[in-house]
Amino acid sequence: MAEEDESLNVVSKSFDPLKALYSTNVLLPNPDAPIFDNIHRYRSSLVSRAKKPPKKDSENEPGPSTNPDPPRRFLPHQEPVKSAKPKRLSRNVLTRMDEITGPLSTLRDCMERRVRIK
Repeated sequence: MAEEDESLNVVSKSFDPLKALYSTNVLLPNPDAPIFDNIHRYRSSLVSRAKKPPKKDSENEPGPSTNPDPPRRFLPHQEPVKSAKPKRLSRNVLTRMDEITGPLSTLRDCMERRVRIK
């Protein structure tokens, strides 16, 4: 029984991890330790702890501004200029339906009457 306890003792030299995995009598040195799903999550938690910068006094430094950005102010010669050239109308099936007679006009009529077509 004493040999079993030594093989299940985590800090012992004769610790047997395979036996500890299948045993229900293992006593952990710190029962409040966080449980990780796998080794990668454990390693990432170690790296994130090591890279954290020390906390600064938040009382002395101003925080981020909660005011929205002020509106841009342009001088008269800097105002955005509207284009004098009219935009070209895009041609697609819906715009062609109005101009063409034939199957597309029939489809347009069905669309206006909300008739379902297979």
